[in-house]
Amino acid sequence: MHPFINVFGWFEIPAMGFSILCGTLVAFALIWFLHKKSPIAPQFILDGLIWTILLGFVGMKILYWIVTPPAWPTNWAEWRDLLTTGMVFYGGLAGGILGIFIVARVRKVPFLDYGDLFAPAFCLAHAGGRVGCFLAGCCYGMEYHGLCAAELHGVSRLPVQLMEAGFLVLLSGALVWLFLRAKRRGLVTAVYMLAYAVWRFVIEYFRADAERGFVGALSTSQFISIFILLAGLGLMYYSFRAKKAI
Repeated sequence: MHPFINVFGWFEIPAMGFSILCGTLVAFALIWFLHKKSPIAPQFILDGLIWTILLGFVGMKILYWIVTPPAWPTNWAEWRDLLTTGMVFYGGLAGGILGIFIVARVRKVPFLDYGDLFAPAFCLAHAGGRVGCFLAGCCYGMEYHGLCAAELHGVSRLPVQLMEAGFLVLLSGALVWLFLRAKRRGLVTAVYMLAYAVWRFVIEYFRADAERGFVGALSTSQFISIFILLAGLGLMYYSFRAKKAI
Protein backbone atom coordinates (compact mmCIF):
# COMPACT_ATOMS: atom_id res chain seq x y z
CA MET A 1 0.00 0.00 0.00
CA HIS A 2 1.09 3.57 -0.70
CA PRO A 3 -1.54 5.81 0.92
CA PHE A 4 0.70 8.87 0.59
CA ILE A 5 2.99 9.97 -2.23
CA ASN A 6 6.22 11.66 -1.24
CA VAL A 7 6.95 14.73 -3.37
CA PHE A 8 10.72 15.25 -3.72
CA GLY A 9 11.13 14.45 -0.04
CA TRP A 10 9.47 17.76 0.92
CA PHE A 11 5.90 16.78 1.74
CA GLU A 12 3.36 14.02 1.26
CA ILE A 13 0.05 14.09 -0.58
CA PRO A 14 -2.77 11.52 -0.32
CA ALA A 15 -2.49 8.92 -3.09
CA MET A 16 -6.26 8.82 -3.40
CA GLY A 17 -6.57 12.55 -4.03
CA PHE A 18 -3.63 12.58 -6.43
CA SER A 19 -5.07 9.68 -8.44
CA ILE A 20 -8.49 11.32 -8.66
CA LEU A 21 -6.82 14.55 -9.77
CA CYS A 22 -4.94 12.73 -12.55
CA GLY A 23 -8.11 10.97 -13.67
CA THR A 24 -10.00 14.25 -13.63
CA LEU A 25 -7.38 16.00 -15.76
CA VAL A 26 -7.59 13.20 -18.34
CA ALA A 27 -11.39 13.52 -18.18
CA PHE A 28 -11.10 17.25 -18.90
CA ALA A 29 -8.96 16.50 -21.93
CA LEU A 30 -11.56 14.05 -23.23
CA ILE A 31 -14.37 16.57 -22.77
CA TRP A 32 -12.31 19.14 -24.68
CA PHE A 33 -11.90 16.60 -27.49
CA LEU A 34 -15.63 15.80 -27.58
CA HIS A 35 -17.18 19.21 -26.94
CA LYS A 36 -17.35 20.20 -30.61
CA LYS A 37 -19.75 17.32 -31.16
CA SER A 38 -21.97 18.53 -28.31
CA PRO A 39 -24.77 21.11 -28.65
CA ILE A 40 -23.70 22.70 -25.34
CA ALA A 41 -21.89 26.05 -25.54
CA PRO A 42 -18.28 25.81 -24.23
CA GLN A 43 -18.85 28.28 -21.36
CA PHE A 44 -21.80 26.23 -20.15
CA ILE A 45 -19.67 23.08 -20.23
CA LEU A 46 -17.26 24.69 -17.75
CA ASP A 47 -20.17 25.57 -15.46
CA GLY A 48 -21.30 21.95 -15.54
CA LEU A 49 -17.81 20.66 -14.75
CA ILE A 50 -17.37 22.96 -11.75
CA TRP A 51 -20.69 22.05 -10.17
CA THR A 52 -20.31 18.36 -10.96
CA ILE A 53 -16.90 18.18 -9.28
CA LEU A 54 -17.88 20.20 -6.21
CA LEU A 55 -21.14 18.41 -5.48
CA GLY A 56 -19.64 15.07 -6.53
CA PHE A 57 -17.01 15.28 -3.79
CA VAL A 58 -19.61 16.39 -1.26
CA GLY A 59 -21.85 13.47 -2.24
CA MET A 60 -19.03 10.92 -1.91
CA LYS A 61 -18.21 12.07 1.59
CA ILE A 62 -21.82 12.28 2.79
CA LEU A 63 -22.72 8.77 1.64
CA TYR A 64 -19.50 7.41 3.18
CA TRP A 65 -20.39 9.01 6.51
CA ILE A 66 -23.89 7.53 6.26
CA VAL A 67 -22.58 4.03 5.53
CA THR A 68 -19.80 4.19 8.13
CA PRO A 69 -20.68 6.88 10.71
CA PRO A 70 -17.41 8.42 11.94
CA ALA A 71 -16.46 9.27 15.49
CA TRP A 72 -16.28 12.98 16.24
CA PRO A 73 -12.65 14.08 15.60
CA THR A 74 -10.71 15.46 18.54
CA ASN A 75 -7.46 16.60 16.91
CA TRP A 76 -6.10 17.84 13.59
CA ALA A 77 -4.95 14.41 12.39
CA GLU A 78 -8.45 13.00 12.92
CA TRP A 79 -10.01 15.99 11.15
CA ARG A 80 -7.63 15.44 8.22
CA ASP A 81 -8.53 11.77 8.01
CA LEU A 82 -12.24 12.58 8.24
CA LEU A 83 -12.08 14.98 5.32
CA THR A 84 -9.51 13.29 3.07
CA THR A 85 -10.20 9.56 3.43
CA GLY A 86 -13.28 7.48 2.80
CA MET A 87 -15.52 8.02 -0.20
CA VAL A 88 -18.43 6.14 -1.76
CA PHE A 89 -18.73 6.37 -5.53
CA TYR A 90 -22.50 6.33 -5.78
CA GLY A 91 -22.64 9.34 -3.46
CA GLY A 92 -20.38 11.14 -5.92
CA LEU A 93 -22.61 10.08 -8.80
CA ALA A 94 -25.66 11.46 -7.01
CA GLY A 95 -23.85 14.71 -6.22
CA GLY A 96 -22.61 15.02 -9.79
CA ILE A 97 -26.11 14.48 -11.17
CA LEU A 98 -27.43 17.16 -8.83
CA GLY A 99 -24.72 19.54 -10.04
CA ILE A 100 -25.61 18.88 -13.68
CA PHE A 101 -29.30 19.32 -12.91
CA ILE A 102 -28.69 22.72 -11.29
CA VAL A 103 -26.58 24.01 -14.18
CA ALA A 104 -28.97 22.59 -16.79
CA ARG A 105 -31.89 24.41 -15.18
CA VAL A 106 -30.02 27.70 -14.79
CA ARG A 107 -28.52 27.65 -18.29
CA LYS A 108 -31.63 26.15 -19.90
CA VAL A 109 -29.64 23.32 -21.46
CA PRO A 110 -31.16 19.81 -21.80
CA PHE A 111 -29.97 17.73 -18.87
CA LEU A 112 -29.23 14.71 -21.05
CA ASP A 113 -26.92 16.73 -23.30
CA TYR A 114 -24.68 17.14 -20.27
CA GLY A 115 -25.03 13.47 -19.36
CA ASP A 116 -24.07 12.25 -22.81
CA LEU A 117 -20.98 14.50 -22.93
CA PHE A 118 -19.82 13.86 -19.37
CA ALA A 119 -20.41 10.10 -19.11
CA PRO A 120 -17.30 8.95 -21.05
CA ALA A 121 -15.10 11.42 -19.15
CA PHE A 122 -16.70 10.53 -15.83
CA CYS A 123 -15.52 6.95 -16.37
CA LEU A 124 -11.91 8.12 -16.62
CA ALA A 125 -12.10 10.23 -13.46
CA HIS A 126 -13.66 7.24 -11.69
CA ALA A 127 -10.87 4.97 -13.00
CA GLY A 128 -8.31 7.32 -11.47
CA GLY A 129 -10.15 7.05 -8.18
CA ARG A 130 -10.02 3.26 -8.32
CA VAL A 131 -6.25 3.36 -8.84
CA GLY A 132 -6.17 5.57 -5.75
CA CYS A 133 -8.16 2.93 -3.88
CA PHE A 134 -5.53 0.35 -4.78
CA LEU A 135 -2.69 2.58 -3.60
CA ALA A 136 -4.52 3.47 -0.38
CA GLY A 137 -5.40 -0.16 0.30
CA CYS A 138 -9.17 0.34 0.50
CA CYS A 139 -12.06 -1.27 -1.40
CA TYR A 140 -9.96 -4.43 -1.60
CA GLY A 141 -10.87 -7.83 -2.99
CA MET A 142 -11.26 -11.28 -1.56
CA GLU A 143 -8.31 -13.52 -0.74
CA TYR A 144 -6.81 -14.83 -3.97
CA HIS A 145 -3.51 -16.51 -4.88
CA GLY A 146 -3.72 -16.80 -8.65
CA LEU A 147 -2.53 -14.68 -11.58
CA CYS A 148 -2.17 -10.93 -10.94
CA ALA A 149 -2.85 -11.26 -7.20
CA ALA A 150 -1.79 -8.27 -5.08
CA GLU A 151 -0.81 -8.24 -1.42
CA LEU A 152 -2.85 -5.85 0.69
CA HIS A 153 -2.98 -5.80 4.50
CA GLY A 154 -0.68 -8.82 4.56
CA VAL A 155 -3.03 -10.96 2.48
CA SER A 156 -2.83 -11.96 -1.17
CA ARG A 157 -5.98 -10.53 -2.74
CA LEU A 158 -7.86 -10.14 -6.00
CA PRO A 159 -7.07 -6.59 -7.24
CA VAL A 160 -10.69 -5.60 -7.81
CA GLN A 161 -9.75 -1.90 -7.75
CA LEU A 162 -7.49 -2.27 -10.79
CA MET A 163 -10.00 -4.57 -12.47
CA GLU A 164 -12.64 -1.87 -12.15
CA ALA A 165 -10.24 0.81 -13.37
CA GLY A 166 -9.59 -1.29 -16.48
CA PHE A 167 -13.30 -1.84 -17.03
CA LEU A 168 -13.99 1.89 -16.74
CA VAL A 169 -11.32 2.76 -19.31
CA LEU A 170 -12.85 0.25 -21.73
CA LEU A 171 -16.34 1.55 -21.00
CA SER A 172 -15.15 5.10 -21.62
CA GLY A 173 -13.82 4.05 -25.03
CA ALA A 174 -17.12 2.40 -25.90
CA LEU A 175 -19.07 5.47 -24.81
CA VAL A 176 -16.85 7.77 -26.88
CA TRP A 177 -17.52 5.60 -29.92
CA LEU A 178 -21.24 5.75 -29.22
CA PHE A 179 -21.19 9.51 -28.53
CA LEU A 180 -19.61 10.21 -31.91
CA ARG A 181 -22.27 8.14 -33.68
CA ALA A 182 -25.41 8.25 -31.56
CA LYS A 183 -28.23 10.43 -32.85
CA ARG A 184 -30.56 10.08 -29.90
CA ARG A 185 -30.35 12.20 -26.79
CA GLY A 186 -29.73 10.20 -23.63
CA LEU A 187 -28.49 7.02 -25.29
CA VAL A 188 -24.89 7.40 -24.11
CA THR A 189 -26.05 8.15 -20.58
CA ALA A 190 -28.36 5.13 -20.60
CA VAL A 191 -25.62 2.75 -21.78
CA TYR A 192 -23.29 4.09 -19.08
CA MET A 193 -25.88 3.53 -16.37
CA LEU A 194 -26.73 0.02 -17.54
CA ALA A 195 -23.15 -1.14 -18.05
CA TYR A 196 -21.81 0.21 -14.77
CA ALA A 197 -24.78 -0.95 -12.70
CA VAL A 198 -24.36 -4.53 -13.92
CA TRP A 199 -20.59 -4.44 -13.43
CA ARG A 200 -20.83 -2.98 -9.95
CA PHE A 201 -23.47 -5.47 -8.83
CA VAL A 202 -21.27 -8.39 -9.92
CA ILE A 203 -17.88 -7.11 -8.75
CA GLU A 204 -19.24 -6.49 -5.25
CA TYR A 205 -19.33 -10.27 -4.73
CA PHE A 206 -15.53 -10.33 -5.09
CA ARG A 207 -14.82 -7.61 -2.52
CA ALA A 208 -13.90 -8.33 1.09
CA ASP A 209 -13.77 -4.92 2.78
CA ALA A 210 -16.34 -4.53 5.53
CA GLU A 211 -16.81 -0.77 5.16
CA ARG A 212 -19.32 -1.02 2.30
CA GLY A 213 -22.44 -1.25 4.42
CA PHE A 214 -25.28 -3.66 3.71
CA VAL A 215 -29.00 -3.57 2.99
CA GLY A 216 -30.15 -7.05 3.87
CA ALA A 217 -28.13 -9.56 1.87
CA LEU A 218 -26.92 -6.91 -0.59
CA SER A 219 -24.13 -4.42 -0.17
CA THR A 220 -25.13 -0.76 -0.25
CA SER A 221 -23.70 -0.43 -3.77
CA GLN A 222 -25.54 -3.52 -5.01
CA PHE A 223 -28.78 -2.13 -3.62
CA ILE A 224 -28.24 1.21 -5.36
CA SER A 225 -27.15 -0.57 -8.57
CA ILE A 226 -30.61 -2.09 -8.91
CA PHE A 227 -32.17 1.38 -9.09
CA ILE A 228 -29.44 2.64 -11.46
CA LEU A 229 -30.17 -0.32 -13.72
CA LEU A 230 -33.92 0.37 -13.71
CA ALA A 231 -33.31 4.06 -14.38
CA GLY A 232 -30.98 3.15 -17.25
CA LEU A 233 -33.60 0.89 -18.78
CA GLY A 234 -36.18 3.65 -18.49
CA LEU A 235 -33.82 6.15 -20.11
CA MET A 236 -33.02 3.72 -22.90
CA TYR A 237 -36.74 3.32 -23.58
CA TYR A 238 -37.21 7.10 -23.56
CA SER A 239 -34.27 7.63 -25.92
CA PHE A 240 -35.63 5.25 -28.54
CA ARG A 241 -39.24 6.35 -28.11
CA ALA A 242 -38.47 10.04 -28.59
CA LYS A 243 -40.26 11.49 -31.59
CA LYS A 244 -37.06 12.52 -33.29
CA ALA A 245 -33.35 12.03 -32.98
CA ILE A 246 -30.99 14.91 -32.27
